[in-house]
Parts: sequence; C-alpha cells; structure tokens
Amino acid sequence: MKPQNQTAKTKLVLQFLERYPTMPSLTMAKLLYKEFPLDFGSIEEARTRVRYYRGASGDFNRKKLSLKDYITDTVYNPFSALVSDSEDFKPFVLNKKDNNIGIISDLHIPNHRLEPIKIAVDKLKDEKINTLIINGDLLDNTPFTRHEGKRPSASEVRRWFDLSEMFLEFLRDQFPSCRILWAEGNHDYWYRRWMNQHAWQLDDDPYFSLQERLHLAEYNIEFVSQNLYIMAGKLSIAHGHHVVKGIIAPVNAARGVYTKAKRSMLIGHVHVESSHTETDLHGDIVTTFSTGCLCTLTPEYQPMGGKACHGFAHVLTEDDGNFIVKNYRIHKGKLL
Repeated sequence: MKPQNQTAKTKLVLQFLERYPTMPSLTMAKLLYKEFPLDFGSIEEARTRVRYYRGASGDFNRKKLSLKDYITDTVYNPFSALVSDSEDFKPFVLNKKDNNIGIISDLHIPNHRLEPIKIAVDKLKDEKINTLIINGDLLDNTPFTRHEGKRPSASEVRRWFDLSEMFLEFLRDQFPSCRILWAEGNHDYWYRRWMNQHAWQLDDDPYFSLQERLHLAEYNIEFVSQNLYIMAGKLSIAHGHHVVKGIIAPVNAARGVYTKAKRSMLIGHVHVESSHTETDLHGDIVTTFSTGCLCTLTPEYQPMGGKACHGFAHVLTEDDGNFIVKNYRIHKGKLL
C-alpha cells in the first residue's frame, strides 16, 4: 500500500472538513491518522494540515518561537511529553450577513403541534429571515433514552424518523434561500449515545448518523454538535441542556442561564419563555432568554401540565454585534 501524493493528501483533509465541519481539529487529525497512517506521518502532521485549511495557522507558525511558545502553541510542540490530548471547544460563529435569524426549538417529533409551528413559520416568513436555527430537540427519540416508557414498534420508530425528515423538507420549502442550522439537543443526542453504546462498531461510519438518516445534505441543512454554542453577534445561542440543569434550574429559567453563562445567551430546552437582565459596573447590560416549545404542553412525564408554553424567537444582529431579541409566546392560536 503506497502513500498517496501531496494532492491526494490534501483532498483527504478537505473531504473530512466537508463531512465533519464542527469536529475539533485534534479529533479529526486522530481520525485521519487512524484511517490513513501511510499518508500522515503522525497525528501532529495531520492536525497541522487540518488547521491550515481551516485558516487557523499562518504567520504564527513561521516566526521564531521561544520555549514558552513551544510549550503553549497548539500547532507544533517538539516536547512530546507536553502534548495535550484535548482541545478547547470553540463556538460556531455565524457570518455577519446571518443577521436576521429565526429560532425554533423543542418540536419533539412526533409530539409536535401543528398550530404553533404554522404560526411561528408564518411570522418568520413575514420577517424575511435569512437564517433559521432549529435550536435542539427536533426529535423526541424516546426509543433511545434510558427512561422507562411504552416500547414502540420498529415501524413506529421509522415513521418518526420519516416525519422528522418531512419537517426538514417543509422548512426548506418555506425558506428556500435561508441558511438553516440544526443545533443538537439532548433528545437528539440520545440517538448518537445509543448507537455508541449498542452499535459502537458503526460509530465512525457517517452512514449511520442521524444527519445521514434525515438527509441533511439534501436539504442543505447544517448540523451543529451539542458541544458547541452558536454566536450571533454578541448573543450566544444553545439548546441549553448543558446550561440549565440540576441546581441552576430555578423558577426563572433565564436567570439560571445568567448564573452559568454570565453573558447574553438564548436557550430552548426548558419549554418556557423567560428573560433576565443585569447591569454590570460599567453600565453594560447582559440579558438572557429562554424560548417556548413547539410540542405538546402535557408530555407523558408531566400529564397535568406545568410552566411550559409554545413560542419561538426572532433575532436581529448589527455589525457591531449588538442584537434585538423578540421572544414570542403563542397561546390558543394567538401570537403574544
């Protein structure tokens, strides 16, 4: 087996970057080295090439480095004992042109509700959004959770996947020119976790991923891993299951977000519309938000209902990063 030439090696890296756009550079480098050990002499060589095509290396690599630089630099470190096996997660940053954003979340298909979905879509179409974020929990994925419940049939599970794909097709039809992103929620992640636990042999095969099952590429929908949050100007956006949980899930969900993030942030996950604002020493404000859901308000685990409400958000960002959030509630068919 002969190593491929320089051009072929570059093609391998570019193919991986296209297939796994949000994968950390070090993780991708390990995967490249594992699959193509004759093409990449080391993990570090693969990592350097990945970072190069991501635009993360440049003049810094070519300057004369001090010992301190060698130890802290993430691209080149000749002291193998000091090489780190981890890489800090970076946010998924939207372009400045992605400045008119619709945010929906928590559809929990097949437990979605058509009326609030229609109201949200119609309003966002009226606002002529150029970017749409599905902010987690597109699917309910109950067959892949640890929680007890009625065991569905195989045909039911397949139907739920088909319904989810039909919804994505519907969104692309309604917003043909929009950039659409799907941020992974905890319910969405249950599928990936189940595959890892019960079919780990297929874990590295993208064919068996949820993205492939729902044909995201066909609908030009980008997938953002649960480990990343999205930056829209100065506003952070995430599903929220890594933010509001345990002791920091108070009566006001948005205040719980503030206690964890300490910066302006918008989440879904809690199915409740809320906001919280605090002012710092310099008079600058930090505002956090949680949005309502587009699914049933009386799920099996809470049949008597609770604080949940239907809702969605519309975000406008400016060139300086400032933003305006309109956090809508939907009640009995009316937009509030």
